[in-house]
Amino acid sequence: MSGKDGPSRSKHSHDPSGDARWEPNFIRYWLAYFSSAVGITALLLGVGLFILKSQGLLPAPPLVATACIDEKLAFLRKQALGEMTFMAVGSSATWRNLDMTPFQTDDTRAINAAPCYLYVHETAYFTKLLLDISPSVDTVLVVLAPRDFDACPASQAAFMNTWLAKQYIARRVPYWLPYLVNPRISYLITEAQTRTKSNLGLNPQSSMEMDAYGSSLMLGPAPWRPKPIIDAECFDVLRELSVLLDEADIKFIVATIPVMPEWRDRFDRDGLIYKAWTEDIRQNLVGDAMFLDGSDMDWGNEAFADPVHLMPDYARRFSGMIAERVSNAGDN
Repeated sequence: MSGKDGPSRSKHSHDPSGDARWEPNFIRYWLAYFSSAVGITALLLGVGLFILKSQGLLPAPPLVATACIDEKLAFLRKQALGEMTFMAVGSSATWRNLDMTPFQTDDTRAINAAPCYLYVHETAYFTKLLLDISPSVDTVLVVLAPRDFDACPASQAAFMNTWLAKQYIARRVPYWLPYLVNPRISYLITEAQTRTKSNLGLNPQSSMEMDAYGSSLMLGPAPWRPKPIIDAECFDVLRELSVLLDEADIKFIVATIPVMPEWRDRFDRDGLIYKAWTEDIRQNLVGDAMFLDGSDMDWGNEAFADPVHLMPDYARRFSGMIAERVSNAGDN
């Protein structure tokens, strides 16, 4: 229908000028909504972290969301890694079996940088990361157990965000940043619960207490008896690490854990598995790398918390024997 003013406009007809006004309003709305949501989430997270910290229940920043790794990363952040000259790396076979006191001298600043649960390929990854921010290290020591060789898929070596971990340990980003970047709420709550007095001390493997050098010796025996599974790819990774350290003129010391008689009787009665494993380790070390065979220490079951970890007195003896051999080798 038309009139003197021209054809009438349907209320459903398209008005491009309306769209032009609507689009920026829509974008501004969602930006404001998103910003508010992020702000509220950050505020609630901050309040929750403050409450946990005030109660002494706040876990270390969750770069990995595995307590014994995150606690070690938090420990390393507090250390003067640029001044360290002797660094122990590896899994809990290193973390819980080495007392670093015998390695400290007037010319040597030693640290136990090993966390837990790492396989050989993850140890290699973490060692490279630490060396990037520890330029004075001239000696690397690792204690190996058969369990470290369970599996070494190269694609899974980087077990955390490399950039964030490096910046966090080197204190180039705020301590709280990993909480915001990786807000593992359920993990933080679960870990806070394990820190309550009612749950402390139930498992001798659960203690995260570390001495001044980063070691955490076992508190008592544990029932864990892992079956030996050896992935041949782990030896390739070990060789690559040995080559890297040799080219960097860093002394590489590899020690194996002594053999628990109970474990040997159950899984390796004739000793062939352990013998083949140690021989493969020897063959994949290059240059001036030093190998110390733990089977030379013929200790009874009382020396072991489990097949991978020694009881405290024996861990100190083990550490002292390694330190003595390293010192004697240096004198020759």
